[in-house]
Amino acid sequence: MDLPKEGLQILAADDDEFMQLILKNTLDESGYSFKVVGDGLDFMDEFILKDYDIVLLDINMPGLDGWDIISQIRKIFPEPKKNTPVIALTGHKGDDLMEKLKEYRFNYYISKPFRRNDLDEAIKVCLDGSDGFIAVSRKNIEKTEKLIDTSQLEEYAEGDLDFFRSLIETFLSTAPRSVMEMRSKILGQEWRAVAEEAHKFSPQLSFLGAPKIVAVVEEIEHNAIDDPDGAKMMQLLEKLDSMVAEAKKLLIDLLNRS
Repeated sequence: MDLPKEGLQILAADDDEFMQLILKNTLDESGYSFKVVGDGLDFMDEFILKDYDIVLLDINMPGLDGWDIISQIRKIFPEPKKNTPVIALTGHKGDDLMEKLKEYRFNYYISKPFRRNDLDEAIKVCLDGSDGFIAVSRKNIEKTEKLIDTSQLEEYAEGDLDFFRSLIETFLSTAPRSVMEMRSKILGQEWRAVAEEAHKFSPQLSFLGAPKIVAVVEEIEHNAIDDPDGAKMMQLLEKLDSMVAEAKKLLIDLLNRS
């Protein structure tokens, strides 16, 4: 089945500025009609007022998150709106996640970072009306000794230098805010908020090809959930801050050369 892209309406929600840029470019380059919003309330406003053929939902958003949204879609709205195909976008992984996604009646799951053809395939499967729940696995980041390797990002940009530069510039703008936000939450011992901010930050780093920094961020996330110790968390944060600062220097130098 060829994708009926003309006239197909897609609504996407993600609270991360970097991921919004990824989604807008991906959907635009694939030829879909779409709207991308930054939080759950804006999503619901759009979904109530207009019919959409496909929904893309980030699971972790402040306030009304992806779990809340799909619960409302499946329980509150009349047919056929309640049966709108919903694709989960998340950096989470694990068998427990799969079971929860099935329980909440998501139709599809794509793990960040993803490629354009992953999203096309998800949309195609949903439109075909295939039964069951299907997942696209996370693409493993190749092991590298480099702190940051933008080859994956270059591949994703497909030769679009302006898009490539805009992704890097967005990271340079948002990364310091993420580190600052984690520092504030650690000092306030707001461990759930620390974990949420770390989880939100990780996909950017994955897209940029920075597995060493991802490992530190994931350690912060896991410690915030399982064993929150203020002193240890601050040590991890200082390590993260130093690595992000070095990555920024490398990326600025790359922009200056391109």
